[in-house]
Amino acid sequence: MTLESFKERIKKILGLIQEIGNIFDQLGSVPLNQRDFFNNSIASLIKELKLANNSLPMELQNLEVVSTQQVQEQAQQRQELRQRISSARVESQRKVPRGEDLAVNRIISKKGEFKISDKERKELSKELGLKDESLFDLSKLIKKKKKPKKEKSEVALFRKPSKIVVFANSLFGNFANKLSKKPSIKKLSEELRKANIPYLLSTYISIIIFTVFIVGLFGLGLTIIFSLFKVELVSAGGFFPLKFSIKAGADILKSVGTGIVITFILVLITFFIGLGYPKGKGKTINNAIENELPFATMHMGVVSGSGIEPSKIFEIISKSREYKKIGLESKKILNQINVYGYDLVTALKNVSKVSPSKKLAELWNGLATTISSGGNLSLYFEEKTKDYLMDYKLRRQKNIETSGTYSDVYTGLLIAAPLIFMLLLILINIIGGTIAGFGAKNISIFGISGIILLNIGFLIFLKISQPGE
Repeated sequence: MTLESFKERIKKILGLIQEIGNIFDQLGSVPLNQRDFFNNSIASLIKELKLANNSLPMELQNLEVVSTQQVQEQAQQRQELRQRISSARVESQRKVPRGEDLAVNRIISKKGEFKISDKERKELSKELGLKDESLFDLSKLIKKKKKPKKEKSEVALFRKPSKIVVFANSLFGNFANKLSKKPSIKKLSEELRKANIPYLLSTYISIIIFTVFIVGLFGLGLTIIFSLFKVELVSAGGFFPLKFSIKAGADILKSVGTGIVITFILVLITFFIGLGYPKGKGKTINNAIENELPFATMHMGVVSGSGIEPSKIFEIISKSREYKKIGLESKKILNQINVYGYDLVTALKNVSKVSPSKKLAELWNGLATTISSGGNLSLYFEEKTKDYLMDYKLRRQKNIETSGTYSDVYTGLLIAAPLIFMLLLILINIIGGTIAGFGAKNISIFGISGIILLNIGFLIFLKISQPGE
């Protein structure tokens, strides 16, 4: 081994140290769930560095001091050999001499290869859990990184409509298109945009009509079944506890009339739920925006203080995971600029018109005025942040007080009342008799079903009444 090759070996060791330093520099910006991988890589490189350092005495024993003339002769011989048998020379370099087979092994890394003893090879193999003990390629371990998972966007910009929507349009599209032109219905279009519902007004009306049609058919079908047959509850422990029997003529007419009335009521409820859904969803988005607004405004103020271009502020907010709803509104502004070609002031005014939150609309309008008048954006965001933080604290305090009231109502209505109800049922069952023609068993079934429905309704009410989603 010549002095020059020994110098190259020292350079490779320095390269390993530099590589460890590079990984340490990147460790601060790595997420916590990925730091274990980088720590393991650093530990492997340190182990490799120790092995390379321990191999230096072995290389020094084989070090040969040669003269300049000998170096030139060796260089000439190598050049001739490279020209004649270049491929054979590559293979010969990869072979380990027989004398070193049992005593010396090689470890291959990104910075080169080093000779190690059998004992060190086994220790390294056991520590890293590698199967191939004669040849290691640690550079591949360092390069092996987990690919970040792609996050699904909350709202798809383009997506294929479902088959139900297509079918509803094919059945009621023409009629819905005529209804959408009426002035009394046009307000629904604005509510759809505020709720971020990706349907045209005519398409949404078609969906409502189709849903009402399905509910009507289902209600009429049940009306026919329960009008012709009398359903009785038999032994509750049996496999099929219901008994069907054909009704008399007078009972059939009475049941048909009752079923039609119930179906009509269900159809009306479905229709009004369809009309009110966009407004309800818009209120839910408004609540979420008001929760995010103080912190998003603070974030925008910090970004604007760096002197960045104002349109870049919305790009940063739209990519943030902390502000989902305001991020969507920021994307609308970017679409106005990048797709439609509007300037920032016009884009802010356009988006504020269909914003589900009045406070956010005021923020956009005020920001447009500040930009057009050349005002200080950082000062504007700072003042707005103070106002929004005060409103946020007041809403939270009010929500805590309201939650206490809800808990009292729940305790009285859905905990104490069912217990009293069950005691009354026990007394009725012991004494005997019926209430409105129903026995204790039937009343208990209706009562338990009612308690379940009331709990579900209470949970839905709490979900809607909360300030956030």
